[in-house]
Amino acid sequence: MSFVGLNKAIAQVQASPTVVSSGGGFGTDGNGNSYSFTIGECVIVTASNTNNILTQGFQQPTNDSVITNDSTLITFYNGITPNGDNNNESWILDGIDSLTNSVSIFNRWGDLVWHGDNYDNVNIVWVGKNNKGVELPPATYFYIIYARGGPYNGWVELTR
Repeated sequence: MSFVGLNKAIAQVQASPTVVSSGGGFGTDGNGNSYSFTIGECVIVTASNTNNILTQGFQQPTNDSVITNDSTLITFYNGITPNGDNNNESWILDGIDSLTNSVSIFNRWGDLVWHGDNYDNVNIVWVGKNNKGVELPPATYFYIIYARGGPYNGWVELTR
């Protein structure tokens, strides 16, 4: 079994149980791969090398994702910080407002926490809250976006 990347396969790694501090840990395997551990309600393991990043089996881009759709360029940024300082208060998706689209945000357990049709970065925009308007905790969230040429999926980090 392997995790399949964009054009590469990432070998599945068998990890031994390890005791890490309450803040997590970091290590390497000697083959150019590094592993970081974050402790929450469950352990989140991120494995990376110079070309790929995997978190709980989701491949993450190493840089912000840029997708070209015929004449439209969509940029998916990897962070949002809705903390009241007027910087990165909402998740802006450059170029999406010219496309018919559907955006869904999921937590690490795969639960849908937010959804919007025809995301436009103004009236329909994710601001780090669920669909009931309740603030979501800081974490890595995963998205699926349906738009011309899609679906597109990836991750976005919510920090406050």
